[in-house]
Amino acid sequence: VDGEIETSRIAPVSLPHLDITASLGANGDQAIAFAPANCPAIILYTSGSSGQPKGICNDQRAISQRVAQFTNTCHLHAADRFILLSSPGTIAGIRDTFAALLNGATLYIADPHRVGMSGIMRVLQDKQITICYAVPALFRALLTLPDARQACRHLRIVRLGGDQALASDVVLWQRLLAKSCRLLIGFGSTEVPTAFQWFVPKDWTTEAPRVPIGYPQPGISIELINDDGKLATAGEYGELVFKSPYLALGIWQNGQLLPGDLLTRPNDPSVRILYTGDLARLREDGLVEFVGRKDRVIKIRGKRVDLLEIEEVLRNCGNITDAAVAWRGDDKNPALVAYVVGNALDTQLVAQQINLAIAARLPGYMRPTQFRIVDVIPRLPSLKPDIQALAKLDTVSLAVFECGPACGTEMSKDRMASRRVRAAVKKAWTEVLGRKSFAANLR
Repeated sequence: VDGEIETSRIAPVSLPHLDITASLGANGDQAIAFAPANCPAIILYTSGSSGQPKGICNDQRAISQRVAQFTNTCHLHAADRFILLSSPGTIAGIRDTFAALLNGATLYIADPHRVGMSGIMRVLQDKQITICYAVPALFRALLTLPDARQACRHLRIVRLGGDQALASDVVLWQRLLAKSCRLLIGFGSTEVPTAFQWFVPKDWTTEAPRVPIGYPQPGISIELINDDGKLATAGEYGELVFKSPYLALGIWQNGQLLPGDLLTRPNDPSVRILYTGDLARLREDGLVEFVGRKDRVIKIRGKRVDLLEIEEVLRNCGNITDAAVAWRGDDKNPALVAYVVGNALDTQLVAQQINLAIAARLPGYMRPTQFRIVDVIPRLPSLKPDIQALAKLDTVSLAVFECGPACGTEMSKDRMASRRVRAAVKKAWTEVLGRKSFAANLR
């Protein structure tokens, strides 16, 4: 605080505070001792989606490197207007906040959980936002709104990260946003600054569901290690390993800084090493394609199954608005379960459309054996699918149909009536209390 401020109005009296004016002395000529660039600067906690949340500790060097990357890549300047859709307590929130402030730009905060989609659209339009970072799920939700084109007309850069971008996301950008708006795909994490990125060409097309995460970036040594512990060749899947002085310092646990999963190079302790557990492959064109977590890759009949590809096929069915696929069982007897959000009350119609689509586009080993119709795909605060919540849905009474050559098992009249009742409740609840309230109740 600065001397004259009445702190009791903004913080508890018992909270210790530092009076900057008093610490400088009456003449203000005493120098402030700044912490070295390699000392702990910020602790950010992961979502805990794969277990216990971890406190990732970064130093000032790592944060400034992220800001420098963003600034140089996007030519950020004082006339830019940022919209912050991530929590300030995330690495994306920290990067965007400092990128805006250190470049003299303007930062507008629009928490999706507070202002909703309509609130975000108002900020985009009224504040003439030029720079927007979003996770792909939020990007899709925004661009499918009726006034998206008008609200986003001032955007010059949309940056997607935090989850896998899909080919359908690129199509939305190509179809709805201005030709002057660039789409930047990036890959990093709380531990690692942007390791891959690229601007997607406006005329880019692909038959694959995934969008590559980009080209390797300077300042980080990157290796892909195959199952034999050797460097993966072009086209071969391998675990991503990063080496750089810009990686996180470690994890904060019980008031101490611990290495966690981060190793140090024996001959140079300033360089840290991280075996990520993420699988990727280098394409012949030099772009890198992200596959997913090593511990979540499954094989059926000896063949790798891409859950994202299955989800993309389902989303392209006429009456399906969202989908998520998980696997159950064990390594010897894996089974794929698909959760779908449909906009049709006729479950049999949904079943027919899904079975026709997967029969035409997916090989037998990649076809889910069971489909569960849900009102919404449960998601984490980051908007990634909540895998643990999906597993809990298996115990809930849902409309279920099996995958089969005859377009699915017919639903009983009682089950279809139950589906209509749930749809009516959702409609009434949403009209009175809002969509956010209904989604919160489901969680």
